[in-house]
Amino acid sequence: MTPQSPESERFHGNPSDRPDPIPIAVASGLITEKDAELIKTYVYEHSTSANISKVASLQLTRLLITSRKWSGPYSGATVMDLYKIVDGVKTGLSKNNKPFSEQTQREYITRMKAFFLWLVENGESQIPEKKINAVKPPVPFMGIKNASNLLSPDEILEILNAFHSSRDRAMFTMLYEGGFRVGEVGTLKWENVQFDSAGVVVNIVYKTKKPRYVRLIMCKNALAAWKADYPGDPSGEAYVFVNNRNEMNQYHGVKKILERALAKTTITKKVNLHLIRHSRVTHLIQEGVSESVIKMVMWGSVNARSFATYAHLTGTDVDREMCKLYGIETVTADKKERSLTPMICPRCKEICGPTCRFCSSCGQPLNIDTINEYEDLQDWLMKNKVYLAAFLNKMDAIPEIDSPKPKH
Repeated sequence: MTPQSPESERFHGNPSDRPDPIPIAVASGLITEKDAELIKTYVYEHSTSANISKVASLQLTRLLITSRKWSGPYSGATVMDLYKIVDGVKTGLSKNNKPFSEQTQREYITRMKAFFLWLVENGESQIPEKKINAVKPPVPFMGIKNASNLLSPDEILEILNAFHSSRDRAMFTMLYEGGFRVGEVGTLKWENVQFDSAGVVVNIVYKTKKPRYVRLIMCKNALAAWKADYPGDPSGEAYVFVNNRNEMNQYHGVKKILERALAKTTITKKVNLHLIRHSRVTHLIQEGVSESVIKMVMWGSVNARSFATYAHLTGTDVDREMCKLYGIETVTADKKERSLTPMICPRCKEICGPTCRFCSSCGQPLNIDTINEYEDLQDWLMKNKVYLAAFLNKMDAIPEIDSPKPKH
């Protein structure tokens, strides 16, 4: 199998389909013609040297345009212009009329420092570099979300059970189990998916541009069902998850699928697509998977610094480890929410997904509720054989319908 090439631009929407924000900003008076020239040159130079995507270039362009509302013209900019931008980001409001998050503040300030250093380098500003370097963005908050904001394994299962199509169930089971970014699943091709006796192997290259080997087990059943329903040839460069037009799903389409499923659940917390990845990494940490394995699976490198962002420890985890350290057994130390795992058929050993009620191979009931329903039905039939016999006789009396003969 060959590693997958990144196609995030198409998945997130083609930037060429969006209007160029620079002429609009010039026409509105937000930036000058000289500002426009500097922004174009800087973005083009940065996109070439840093090898960033068209989507990222467009985002950078918009950031430079937006920052201009807090400062004077970029040509001849002073250190006060930089200070005004920093203050504007820290005290201003976003389009949603809410304060900018610390993450957004950090991005703005870091980007604008780089841009102002470029202005100095190209003779467009006389600000001493040490003044620019002295401006510090907010320290990144490593714990982006509280543990209570994450999805629990039971909530993940509730979401998966809300999907009725084989495509949607397979896509979101894979999204969770692999801890994938939504763009990784959206642009995945069949040539990068391999079924084996243990489950599924996915080889992928995406945001970090590092090849990742991802072993999937619990999504095998759901993915096989979707492969059987696939409207085309599920091989080669065909996208694994396609829309009703047999084209690659885009971000907004996947987002709507999740929103429709959430409407059928009892979940009230705010849920977005990335929260599924965030929850999965945290669940793996809580289940005791080694840090190096999580880093390799999620980021393709044992040196991934992003791991700390996801390492949320709940109070229960701390209690359990501290009690273990001192040999204390407590109720809270033993209580641990169950993890979402594949179910192994006790009869034929087939690997089935967490949403399966019956084995897809031999039909054996899998979870306790289904087993109880099955046994209750067996008990009722054994106690009411006369009704069973009457039903079977009635079925025998129904004449068979001949299949229509093909027309030649």
